Amino acid sequence: MAAKDYILADTHRVMRALRAFADRNLFLWKERIDGLLIYASLALAFVSVGLAALRGEFLDAVMQGPGLALVLVTLFLAARGAIIHSGRARYDLHIDRRQTARLRDRVTLRKGEEITETADQALLYDRAACLALDETCNLLKVKDEAYNLPEPVRTWQSKLLRRVPGLDHATFNGAKVRALTDLSETVLRNGVPVHVQQTCYFNDRLTNNIADWRVSLEGREVVPLSDWCLTPESHLVTLEHSLMSDQLGGGSFLITADRQIVYMCQGAGAAENPHRIAPAGSGSFDFADVSKVLKSGGSFQDLVRAGIFRELAEETGLAAEMHSCLVVLLGIGRSLYRGGKPEAFALVFTQDTFNDLRVKPGEWDFMRRQILKFPLNTAPREPLTSALLLEALDGLRAVPEQTGMVASGPFVFNIDLARMWLEARASAFDARLAEYFSVGSGE
Repeated sequence: MAAKDYILADTHRVMRALRAFADRNLFLWKERIDGLLIYASLALAFVSVGLAALRGEFLDAVMQGPGLALVLVTLFLAARGAIIHSGRARYDLHIDRRQTARLRDRVTLRKGEEITETADQALLYDRAACLALDETCNLLKVKDEAYNLPEPVRTWQSKLLRRVPGLDHATFNGAKVRALTDLSETVLRNGVPVHVQQTCYFNDRLTNNIADWRVSLEGREVVPLSDWCLTPESHLVTLEHSLMSDQLGGGSFLITADRQIVYMCQGAGAAENPHRIAPAGSGSFDFADVSKVLKSGGSFQDLVRAGIFRELAEETGLAAEMHSCLVVLLGIGRSLYRGGKPEAFALVFTQDTFNDLRVKPGEWDFMRRQILKFPLNTAPREPLTSALLLEALDGLRAVPEQTGMVASGPFVFNIDLARMWLEARASAFDARLAEYFSVGSGE
């Protein structure tokens, strides 16, 4: 690594910390203002009374006319701020991960729903909807108003913000995409518009991220997030009726021209699954992705492809543009270990080689610097087929057991949805692969 890379990494670290500090204070601006009122009002009262005392006019200043009004107003503002502030800080919240009655244990599947899971993470998905996602096109619509935290989360947000896992002082509050439409096969194939809404990263941390945690006050649960995720019949609540932030995210495996399946290991600074192996690119979609897709007249599927590809390029240093790659949507599901958060998965094929990839310094805190690969059992000039990919995915699925590395949920989900999709679309997809690589090689 060059010295300038370390300088760049440190620069990114400082910039993230500064932005995180600003974002936290903006997110909690009402509480911050109440706190400032306490100190500003008390300071004003003491200064005014102190100046009067120095002039020997203490009693006159306090007991008469404008002086009395000033003291009363400032003391009132100070008392108001103190009462509000102490009311928020009076009790200490406790947040603990549930050992039993997790969402995965409580949910009842609807017809057509399935679950893929690891020891501690699970994804609920609909097979027919997953198979339809890549071959359909649905209009993208954006709700005008942004998502707001429900009560009582809003009341306890400052306490929760200090205690929720995966939210350190270098985490900033980016604008994210909230999904509002459940994607069934009927919705996808009938061209029903898909609605989204602006949310933010902190909203996800304060809702979906702690759905399987118990938030209690003096032994009593005060934020029943897990209950909000289920209907009375114990089905997962629909996105349309969900109270959670439900920010849309995605992940993908990258297959390079030299026949390597690329994946990563999350770094110590990753908010999700630190020190676990994960897809080559994974994360939540930025709301800026929506604006770009709408400007080009794109669909919901275009948004998913753009979000997944952006995450992939950021984390692997992939230089190729999306239009020169083959992005195959494998499906979408809802992560039960994150309160039903919607997650899409893909396979991305590129004409670039594995040696063209590099983790950028700005990602060093979140991703290990060594990019990982799993070879396909094929010669570089041999046609790439679904059968070869399925064989390689089986080998990739065994990597954690063989190496002792811990697999993240998205790593396993991506493999399982890829296997399902390839088995169902093998013959048609082989033709797409042949066309893509023949065009890229100039044959």
